[in-house]
Amino acid sequence: MESIKPSSQEYHQDQEVAVEESIKSSFLEFHQDKGFTTHDSFPLVIDDPTVLFTNATITPFKSMFSGDKMGFSNFALIQKCLRLGGTGGTVDTARVDINYTSLFDMLGSGLFNVSHDEALKYFVDMLGALGLNKKNLIFSTIEDHPLELSLKSASLDANQVRIIEDHKVLKHEWSFGEGDLHGRGVIAWFASEGYDQNPDLSDCLQIGRIVDIDGISKGTSVIPFEHTAFDVGLGLGRVELALTGENKFSLMPWRKLSEQFKDSFGHISDMDAHYMANLCRVTDELTSEGLMPGNKRHSYVLRKIIRSLIEEVWLQSEGFVNVENVLQFFIEGSMSKSRVAAAISGEESLLRQIFSEVESRRKKHPEMTVSDLYSTFGIRPNLLSLM
Repeated sequence: MESIKPSSQEYHQDQEVAVEESIKSSFLEFHQDKGFTTHDSFPLVIDDPTVLFTNATITPFKSMFSGDKMGFSNFALIQKCLRLGGTGGTVDTARVDINYTSLFDMLGSGLFNVSHDEALKYFVDMLGALGLNKKNLIFSTIEDHPLELSLKSASLDANQVRIIEDHKVLKHEWSFGEGDLHGRGVIAWFASEGYDQNPDLSDCLQIGRIVDIDGISKGTSVIPFEHTAFDVGLGLGRVELALTGENKFSLMPWRKLSEQFKDSFGHISDMDAHYMANLCRVTDELTSEGLMPGNKRHSYVLRKIIRSLIEEVWLQSEGFVNVENVLQFFIEGSMSKSRVAAAISGEESLLRQIFSEVESRRKKHPEMTVSDLYSTFGIRPNLLSLM
């Protein structure tokens, strides 16, 4: 019997999975060989007054970095992260940047009580262990910091080291807020094959960073630690992009969802499809952790995410269609089908009730403007045009 050959799309997807798994295993094996403790990914929904969700690999280990709890223990993990606002981007960023996803995997580690030279060597060696060509890597940091000296004394070519004099040009300083961790560090960039010997960093791919977590922020100053602590974070999708040359950071399953949206709405743009896929993935992940829409903290964020998804379905459909039917392919492929279906169905019912109230108010008060209705009911103006 003739074997059935996979389609080019299926083959490409298999390749993507293989690359991701290779990166993950190389990362964990590198650290296990060095005696680091490896951890599973922590939940996204956490009880932290400084953040709503786990947004970096350092988040679950803050007390270790400060020396308050847990004791010092070099660690590594692949952490699922969620970022819905701030300098990293918002949900709407996915509509204008195909390389942005609110939900992503971060390769991260922490190492303690080593010198800056040792920390930098570890960082460079780790990038090489992931399969990245060291000659294509460029490292930048700010002047007047111990890591500047470490970079200059490392086994790197002169064109691989960039010292930034203006601290505002690129972010090499991190602060988690007043009374929280503070750090400064080195950013690693990847220049494509055949790059100019002195490429502009804006033409390179930012892979990740190693941060010298040096103390606690207090006003405009920093209360220094007596120990050294270094935090490393790399975007899995960015490493994958550097290794494969693909034009999207997070290739799957976002792209699969995007393609399904394009099949459902023949006229939808790539960016709108990517935006909707991003909303779906966040909904799936948060409901799988037991979260349901509500009016407080984490639950309220999920409510806003699902309502944005419902509104987008209506806008793309140019009418108030049954959202659950349109999103059936997503619901069936989700991690917690019944919870996702219940969350979407419940929010759709609530939104329809609000629209009913809007319609009644417009009949009683035809002088109300779109702006008035938006401020009263929170309905997006372009949705009102569908009524």
